[in-house]
Amino acid sequence: MPAAPVVAAVLLALCLGAGRLAGGTLRPALSAGFATAAPLLCLACLFDLADPLVASFWMCGTGMVGVWLLGPFLFAGAAGAGALAGSAASGARLPAAIPWLVLAAGAVALAGLLLAAGGRAGRPTPATFVASIPVVGTLPPTRRLAEGSPFSCGTQEPGVTAAPVCAPGFDCAEGRCVREDFVAAAGLAFRRSCGPSGDCALALLPEADDTPGWERVSVQGREPLSVRRDPRHGIVIVGDQVAFDLGTRAPVDVTVHRVSDSLSPPLGWSLGGAAGVLVALLSALAALGARRRRARLCRAREGRVDAEGGILFEDGWEPLRVRATTPLTPGPVLALPTGPVLPPSYRAAGGGATWQGVAGSRAEVLERLRLRERGLAAVGIAATWLFGAPLVAAWVAGLLG
Repeated sequence: MPAAPVVAAVLLALCLGAGRLAGGTLRPALSAGFATAAPLLCLACLFDLADPLVASFWMCGTGMVGVWLLGPFLFAGAAGAGALAGSAASGARLPAAIPWLVLAAGAVALAGLLLAAGGRAGRPTPATFVASIPVVGTLPPTRRLAEGSPFSCGTQEPGVTAAPVCAPGFDCAEGRCVREDFVAAAGLAFRRSCGPSGDCALALLPEADDTPGWERVSVQGREPLSVRRDPRHGIVIVGDQVAFDLGTRAPVDVTVHRVSDSLSPPLGWSLGGAAGVLVALLSALAALGARRRRARLCRAREGRVDAEGGILFEDGWEPLRVRATTPLTPGPVLALPTGPVLPPSYRAAGGGATWQGVAGSRAEVLERLRLRERGLAAVGIAATWLFGAPLVAAWVAGLLG
């Protein structure tokens, strides 16, 4: 699933947008809801990796069909459950260290996956594996029937005209004119049976005459077919269409599991993981800033703004006119000095200090900052989960082992 990092980025953007619109206690809950999409994204990547790199046998669709059909419903249910769980956790007043521990664990795990992916740098990805195998030979195109030559032969259904014999070089088999030939490439012998339109059945012949019969698979023989040989995994790939096992000479599907020791994760997955670590780091720094500001405001003086914009302190300090960080309206306010405050006996109005005002009571302001800290930590957790999901799938598939 090459688009997995894009999906993760879109989900994270939706997480940020929804959290900004909702605010308050819903911000951590929405972040938790979007983070629950990570297992589904991991599952989608695993389904994608389960599709054969070379499919020798006919397949009806791919593993991603089920993901696209069921994914929206599964995501909606998981996101709803995650949002409810996040809301409950926010209301339960979990210890402040828990979000930080989860964020740190996710970032460290994602960094470990990135290091493992870096150890496989230079190896082909699943999308480039077949092209990385060198071409050791070529099967020539099959000879096609000349224009006007019969396609059908022998006895046919009533009312169908068929020639009694086929053109030279073609034999009558099951009512069709076919050409049987033996071709060799790269020290391998193939038997090919081609129909009049160029569709062929191909078999890799056994090395010994006493070996039991062989299996055939369909290929297009109208063009030359390249032969790629991979001794490490014991396979030969013909025309990038079909593959044979060099041991059994039987057609096989080339899967990621079979060649995982020679593969690296898609580059986009590694870049997405690096983006996840970066977003987690920025979120952690912003959350630490909210925590430090909360600690500072714990020491702020509490008062009320009068109709003229002055602050009346409850502890007897003279009224102040302060530089407000937000527009101040009559009501409760916290005043925070940004410089040294002179003792009351020596101070002018305001004690000679520079002050900042933050609207709201102490409890309201500290609660806003607590929720902002939790929300930013939740965004970092969502980033590590969403961007790390493809790399977890790569690890499960053996691309990082």
